[in-house]
Amino acid sequence: MGAGKSTVGRALAEKLEVPFLDADALIERRTGRTIPEIFEEDGEAGFRQIEEDVILEQLGPEGVFSLGGGAVNSSAVRKALREHFVVWLSISLDEALLRVGDDGERPMLADPELGRIYASRHPLYQEVSDIVVDVNHASSEDISETLAECLERVEVAA
Repeated sequence: MGAGKSTVGRALAEKLEVPFLDADALIERRTGRTIPEIFEEDGEAGFRQIEEDVILEQLGPEGVFSLGGGAVNSSAVRKALREHFVVWLSISLDEALLRVGDDGERPMLADPELGRIYASRHPLYQEVSDIVVDVNHASSEDISETLAECLERVEVAA
C-alpha cells in the first residue's frame, strides 16, 4: 500500500513494451464492485479468495503484474510467483501512510492491527522477491527507470 505498485508497474511495462495488469483493477472488473465494497460485503477472506483466483488465472509468462500487498498471504500465489521474476517495492509504514492518506478506498487502513500485518508480510515478500527496491524517497519515474535498467542486465546475463 502506497509503494507505487500500480504507477511504477504501468511505467515499467511501458518502458519494456510489455502488457501491464493490475490485480485490484481485474478484481473490480470481474466482480463489478470496488475493493471497499468487496471487503464490506464478503469480508477480507472473501476478497482474498477472489484475489488469489484472479492472480492465478492471470499470471502469465510476459508482462508486469501489480499485486496487492496482501496477495503474498496465499501459499498458492507464493508458489506461482516462484516461476516469475518478482520485485518488492519496499516502503516504510509511515511513508506508506503519508502517501495514501485516508481516502476511504483502502479497507486495511481501518484495521487496528495494521502495524502487525505490515510486519508479518515482510518475510513473505522476502520469500518471493528476486530484488528489493527501497521506494521511500524515490519518484515512480526514477524507480521504473532503475527497474528497467536492472531487468535489462538480468536478461542479458541469462
